[in-house]
Amino acid sequence: MKLIEKDTPGQRIADLCKDYGISQKELAEKIGLSENAIKGLVTETIDVEILNRLLENPKFPQLLNLIRIYFEDSVV
Repeated sequence: MKLIEKDTPGQRIADLCKDYGISQKELAEKIGLSENAIKGLVTETIDVEILNRLLENPKFPQLLNLIRIYFEDSVV
């Protein structure tokens, strides 16, 4: 497992969970992300800069809607 550097988004998320006594899974549920997304941010396997660019893009909500529709129509 990759060590979390101090003062990174991952460390801030870990500190937030510790301060509020919640798990990464509980945090993910509270803010509407998957547990894997939170783990990716903590371990820095998800690039925060790319995530920020996606979230700032005005077409991002449309993309999320398309992804939701795709998975709703998929057979598991």
